Amino acid sequence: FKKQRKINISQTKSNPKEAQQGSQAHTMRQHPVHTPRNAVPVGQPRSIMVLRARPEHQPVNTRHTNSVRKAFSPVRQVNHARYIPVAPPKEAPTMLSSLMPSFKCMPVSSNGANGFTRPRILCYGDSLTAGLAGNYVKAKAPYSRRLSELLGCQVDHVGLCGMTTSDMTRIVNQPRAVDVLQNEWEDAGLGHALRKAQDEGNPYTAVIILAGTNDLQTATSQEIVGNLMRLHEQVRQVGAVSVACAVPKHGAIVCEEYSSHLNAGNRRTLNVKVDEVNSLLRQAVARTNEMHEDGGWIAFVDAHSEVLKKAGDDKASTYAGFPTVAEFSQFVGQAIKPGKGAAHAQINKTPLGQEIKRNSPSTYERLEDALHFSPAGYRSLAERLHELCRNHLIRLS
Repeated sequence: FKKQRKINISQTKSNPKEAQQGSQAHTMRQHPVHTPRNAVPVGQPRSIMVLRARPEHQPVNTRHTNSVRKAFSPVRQVNHARYIPVAPPKEAPTMLSSLMPSFKCMPVSSNGANGFTRPRILCYGDSLTAGLAGNYVKAKAPYSRRLSELLGCQVDHVGLCGMTTSDMTRIVNQPRAVDVLQNEWEDAGLGHALRKAQDEGNPYTAVIILAGTNDLQTATSQEIVGNLMRLHEQVRQVGAVSVACAVPKHGAIVCEEYSSHLNAGNRRTLNVKVDEVNSLLRQAVARTNEMHEDGGWIAFVDAHSEVLKKAGDDKASTYAGFPTVAEFSQFVGQAIKPGKGAAHAQINKTPLGQEIKRNSPSTYERLEDALHFSPAGYRSLAERLHELCRNHLIRLS
């Protein structure tokens, strides 16, 4: 460096004009930021410097750090210098808005000429969807009623008592069907009901399917899950979202009070079968969401397990059990004399109940229903579905 400086000093003494030009070039190299882009040194043609300058449209190769990439999404093609973050929504989505999925094929139910929209839900299944509260109880308590109150929207139900999932897939396009209890249902076929609602301009936006209990002793786990997924495929074809409910467990499995309905071997076998069906159904739902581009349209919900957890030690009250004297009187069509005391409100405590127990043990066993839910059990089922479906359907939306 000292040698070079001596040479520069000697050149300056010999030729001051060239030393001045060299000093200007040195200054430009050391301070490029303060020099205009199109500046031309003295003694050089302007065209040469213009060619050397970087064009205005040529992007600068800048390597961003991870923090910059997170701050500015690559999806947004914006000027980072002028980027203004989008403000979060002022309020969280309500239950009604969360039930309305946002993908393009989602139908919207119109409430009138003003364009106000709201969801419409269909509960589809067997006698548990119909709300059968006992083998000898005439009145029904479907969980769709309580669910409609919680959601504040229209919730319909089709409960084909005694029908298996195989029967439901067989009548999927039929407009009418008669179940085992001789109840005639309009729009019994799931595919027919969904297409009819769509043609009428009031389509279903979500479908909850609770079925498979009647198949446990006649079909394999793979057949049950296969039939259920065929029903859910009908829902996807019309653009609605679907909720796959786990098959509930028999009262003899979870309650000591109903253990006499099944022996130990049958209880163990039935419990394993229910767990297997629910495990396969959960896997099928996850696999289906991965396969389709609009993944997330179907969710798996084990609402009955949440009902039992909520009940705690009083799980027996969630099942139908013995009918009351009033319920049995309405079923048989004649007044029954109740027993003495408040504890004799159920039919098994009355003289007639004891007579049935002596003369017809099989009828007395059917008198106590450990399969269907009580009205309180159906209400609890709707409340648990409301809690679980809110989270699932927000995710689906």
